[in-house]
Order: sequence, then C-alpha cells, then structure tokens
Amino acid sequence: MQFMDIIRIRRSARSFKPDPIPAEALHDMLEAARLAPSPGNCQSWYLGVITDPHTRCQLAEAAGSQMWIATAPVIIALCSRITWHLEPMDPDDFGLQVCYTRYGQDFWDYLQRYPQRKHIGALLEEWTVSLAGQQLFLAAASHNLSACWVGYLDTSRASRILGLPDDVVCEYLLPVCYPAEPAGTIDRKSINEITFYNNW
Repeated sequence: MQFMDIIRIRRSARSFKPDPIPAEALHDMLEAARLAPSPGNCQSWYLGVITDPHTRCQLAEAAGSQMWIATAPVIIALCSRITWHLEPMDPDDFGLQVCYTRYGQDFWDYLQRYPQRKHIGALLEEWTVSLAGQQLFLAAASHNLSACWVGYLDTSRASRILGLPDDVVCEYLLPVCYPAEPAGTIDRKSINEITFYNNW
C-alpha cells in the first residue's frame, strides 16, 4: 500500500470487531510512534498498550463514560513525560527563549505563575505526543485497522488508573480495532480552500 493510499483510507471508528490485533501490526504501530519527531529529540512520550478488560472499562469511564471505548481489543494510552516543565527554568535556557518567542513573555510568565505546574506541563506536551499518536494511527491503517482519538478524558483519573509516576500524564486514548462497519466517505475542503502562497 502506498503512503498516500494509507492517508486516504484512514478513518476513525467507534464500532469495533472483537478480533485481536496481530502482533506484527502492533509492533509496526509502536515502531511508527517511536520514530516520530519531537522537539529537541526529547522523545517525551510513553505508550501504554492496554488489553486488560477491567482497565479498558476504567479508562472508558474516565473518558466521560464512553463505554464503546472499552470494546476495542487494544487501547493505546498516549502519555507524556513532563519533568522539563515542573522546575523553574534558567533565564538563559534555550527552551525558555523558544517559549517566549512562540507565546510572548507575558503569556508564558502568566502560565508559569499557575500553581498547578503539572497541568501546564501536560497542556504544553499534548502536541508532542500527538505526533507519535498520528504516526501510530497511520501504521494501524496500513494494516487495515482503525482507531479513534479520545481527548474527552479526565487525564488525572486516567493517569491514576494506569499507575503512572508523578511526572507522566495520560494525554489521550487511542482505541485500536478492526472496524465493525465499512468506512464512509468524508467531505474534505479542497486544496485551494486551505492553501495560500507567500502571503494571505
């Protein structure tokens, strides 16, 4: 299957067959996530492979009681290590200078005053683990599997369920499956509607 074919067939599924995920497919998914880019090559993600039915049900309850999640044979818990954000940063730190440039010093300083620093770290690391998660999803599609991004999640509760250490948080769930229903078509904007060249 060509790469663009995988991009085109990838669909989210919320209705799953009970068939197990082949070991080769799971390996390819984890390998694709492992090879994802990350800022400064920090590789700050962890991937939980959740097959235990009781744990899957607990995670589904933490996701707004969306119990369809628990019917997937595997749930990938996309987790971030957030130690970098838990300690104050040296004024000359390059990462701090990047944050000032991206967000503005006033906003960044406001974030740093928020007392629950772990929450700030989790917010800022979401996009990093998303890079790994999307590559994992595409690898699943290459094996004719589907998945669904679950962001409606009590991340603190999910982290407790998984027994994560204090500096790791569960950011998203990605239930993976063979879809029970054929993939439908999705209306996407045209390239012309989403693209500009040189300036707006």
